[in-house]
Amino acid sequence: MDQRTIIYDALIKRINGARPTPSRWMKFNGPCCVHNGQSRPDTKKRCGLMFDADGRTTISCFNCGFKTSWAPGSKLTSKWKAYFLWLGTSSQDFDWLNFYVEEIRRKMINESADFSLAPRELLEKLDFANVDLPEGAKPLEYWLEHELVDQNFLDALVYLEGRGTEILQTGNFYWTPNEANGMNRRIIIPFFWHDEIVGYTARAIDKENKTRYISSVQPRYLFNTEVIQKDWEYLFLTEGPFDAKAVGGVALLGDKVMPDQANWIRQQGKKVVVIPDQMNKGGRLVDTAIEEGWYVAFPKWDMGIKDTADAVKAYGKLYTVWSIIDVNTKDKLTINVWRQRLK
Repeated sequence: MDQRTIIYDALIKRINGARPTPSRWMKFNGPCCVHNGQSRPDTKKRCGLMFDADGRTTISCFNCGFKTSWAPGSKLTSKWKAYFLWLGTSSQDFDWLNFYVEEIRRKMINESADFSLAPRELLEKLDFANVDLPEGAKPLEYWLEHELVDQNFLDALVYLEGRGTEILQTGNFYWTPNEANGMNRRIIIPFFWHDEIVGYTARAIDKENKTRYISSVQPRYLFNTEVIQKDWEYLFLTEGPFDAKAVGGVALLGDKVMPDQANWIRQQGKKVVVIPDQMNKGGRLVDTAIEEGWYVAFPKWDMGIKDTADAVKAYGKLYTVWSIIDVNTKDKLTINVWRQRLK
């Protein structure tokens, strides 16, 4: 039994009519929608299955918003159990599958193997409560499938498109028609931890709105950790969520690094590159980078490019990543010289 494909193989046996797409998602009619607030079953193949070479297997429904993933070395969560039961798996068959998964996990621990996700030691110690998204929030794909013509929704799409194609393609954006606190004039980004939603940030789409973000964020949370792959050499550390999504990095959602966050970052065993906003001379984040011995990058971007998300929009992801790697340094003198050049 191939430990990398155990979950993927079990799903394929139970999914009917799955079809591949150019984006590598296998699309099929999801069994989860009626269990997550939808009035009728999915009949338009809105559910997706993704399998990565390292064994990471992800289910994501673009209709009801259900999402869960697994990689060798991690446990099967209650969400996986629910999904397999919705597919018609018997409790006994799921228990056997879970047994094999636990055997894989124990073997990897005994052999001190690297899990194909980021190291789990600290992740399992950090605990975040589940949080509801703003009332009525659904994935953008849900509203598009329902051909919503609400002008606020259309304006939100225009705003997101204006942030650049690279960011738009990262997905996991939500919108709600609820007018409370002007939520219908915002793009909602959920915060995930172990495939559960533990917070969110809602970005205003109107420039004149002085409250750019309304957020529900728990202390010590790190955004976008689920994208980190074990074979990556670099870990890009940013302040904002859009910057992290743009280059596949992790965001602090501010410029302060908590001790537990620093521990998690160290445990990744990667070259940490801090990419500070081009404001306030890098703030406390650069101070922490110097203390921790992390690298800092002040890329040579044109005037008006104030952060990583802007750079990716202007230059594309490939050039932006190259421009970051090209100038990163952990020399304190060089970092402070570059800081002084910032406005």
